[in-house]
Amino acid sequence: MVYQIAYCDDELSAGQVFAQRIIAAFGDCGAQISLTCFSSSLRLMQSICAGCAFDALFLDIDMAELDGITLCRRLREQGFDPTVVFLSNKEEMVYQTFRVQPVRFLRKSCFSAEIKEAVSAVLKRIKKEQSETVTFDDGKRLYRLPVLELVYLEIMNQTLTAYLRHSSVRLKYKLNDAEALLQPYGFLRIHKSFLVNYRAIFSICKDSVLLDDGRRLPLSRHRYAEVKQAFMERSRMELQEMGDF
Repeated sequence: MVYQIAYCDDELSAGQVFAQRIIAAFGDCGAQISLTCFSSSLRLMQSICAGCAFDALFLDIDMAELDGITLCRRLREQGFDPTVVFLSNKEEMVYQTFRVQPVRFLRKSCFSAEIKEAVSAVLKRIKKEQSETVTFDDGKRLYRLPVLELVYLEIMNQTLTAYLRHSSVRLKYKLNDAEALLQPYGFLRIHKSFLVNYRAIFSICKDSVLLDDGRRLPLSRHRYAEVKQAFMERSRMELQEMGDF
């Protein structure tokens, strides 16, 4: 897998040096990356808001347009949750970064000594996020949705709606493709138009599925036995993973 990494530093000469060291550090950790360098923090923000997805951001803090901390805060205000590593010559800035929760703070003066551990932390965070989120690409935008918050999906008029616990997302996506993507995460096809997270199921009847939030979804009669069996198997697997079975 090739990870998509962005590095932003408005000092071009320094940026080139640190960019090469970032690439080398990922290589030392056995990871392949595609590094996109930005000399403008505003351009980086515009790219992300336009749909460019990065697995992690390496941000210089002291930049003229938007400093790295402000850039990170604004991205989070718009619903993005980037994995961030900050870089700075000013060690005292580390305390100001706490409110946006970066993975690491790198001192430029100690960059070579600290970069490998920072990259290891980034890779650990990415892998953890990938196990907890699923990404949909509808050709226009990438949507990264948390698996545990995703309750069910419904297809109607060629538009797929993903219903989360407290929100919903509409995208152009085939339900069959969504089923293939989500099956490893425990999503069950209960109807030609519905795909449901087994964790959200409260009870299964002959012609419907009752969710734990009180919503009821239609269940195709010919799928009843299959859905019931899959639900029981998933539940047993979950108990085994918890060590309670």
